[in-house]
Amino acid sequence: MKSLLIEGWRFLPHSYAAVNQWQCLELLRRGSVKLFFNDLPPCAAHWKQQRGLFSEEEEKQLAEIPPPPECGAGVDAVLRMGFPYDLAPSPFASTFVFGTCEFGAVNGSMLMPGQELAQALATSDVNIITPSNWSSFGFIRSGAPAERVHVVPHGVNTGIFHPLPESSREALRRELGWDSRFVFLHIGAMTENKGIKPMLKAFASIARKHKSATLVLKGLDALYSSREVLSGLLSGHLDKEEVEEIGPRIIYLGETMSFLEIAALHQAADAYLAPYHAEGFNLPVLEAAACGLPSICTAGGPTDDFTTSEFCLRIESRVERVPDSWGGGGGQRIYLVPLFSKLCELMERAICDADLRRVSRQAGPAHVEAHYTWAKVVDILLRELRLES
Repeated sequence: MKSLLIEGWRFLPHSYAAVNQWQCLELLRRGSVKLFFNDLPPCAAHWKQQRGLFSEEEEKQLAEIPPPPECGAGVDAVLRMGFPYDLAPSPFASTFVFGTCEFGAVNGSMLMPGQELAQALATSDVNIITPSNWSSFGFIRSGAPAERVHVVPHGVNTGIFHPLPESSREALRRELGWDSRFVFLHIGAMTENKGIKPMLKAFASIARKHKSATLVLKGLDALYSSREVLSGLLSGHLDKEEVEEIGPRIIYLGETMSFLEIAALHQAADAYLAPYHAEGFNLPVLEAAACGLPSICTAGGPTDDFTTSEFCLRIESRVERVPDSWGGGGGQRIYLVPLFSKLCELMERAICDADLRRVSRQAGPAHVEAHYTWAKVVDILLRELRLES
């Protein structure tokens, strides 16, 4: 039996930790690869482990993954999933470093001190694992050899993320107080790259016309102080009249939630909003699709990889290049700028187009089940790690 050493985070409510642990659970379920785990330190002192994100049994399985033998004997590959990215080769085995390149450039702030992407890869056999073609482009643009960058998408546990029967969904909406609302949902750190500014501005426009429109924003205060970030964007980007208009119709949720609770938000909402400027993958869009939720996403970015026109409305966008003082990607970062008029137009369509919502309820889950379960993702991962049976 081949073996894999994972270096990463456990029990943090961060996307890297979530992806890492879902992959571990799938590998444990199969039993075809022996797993070891080394815990990496969090990249911020205030980040603390939290239990209850997974089921009790799943967390027990994750906690019981053993550390590797001191000498590293028998380890066939190392997968490192932390931040900043550490490109140093492991002394144990072939090393694969997971990373995302949201802005089309890998710069010094994203790497361990003293490392530089092209040089580190030129002097070792380290490979990069990244979840989208957009992110892959950024690594290659920043100096990584194309043959050393491997795209492994993220996945979804469709046992948790799935549509509810209509009667159950109606009951959940009543429980949440959403039964008379049209709910746009967004899940993320509330940082500028998520497109929060155009989202708020577009919602202000739509809310004037549709009095049932509600925007539910799920942040993550434990890691990112998302509430304060959102408050600053509201006061700094909208005028007084807009704030008065939409303030009571924005529901902000900042607490850490289990995956079951996150799934319930998708199951109860009416449409998912992702007018992002820069993303490495955007897992909530895939989770929304699994729950039968139509999404509105910036065109040209990573979500193009895993969405279709049956359940995703793509916002026409333009590319903007801005100087990067850290020097990544030839000194420029790349942003996608969704066209504001198109965003408003698609939000209007999401409210008025019942057929879109009906088709999305079938097409999204079918697409995810066919291509993006964790079982299918781990098949790709094992192939790229050269650990296929």
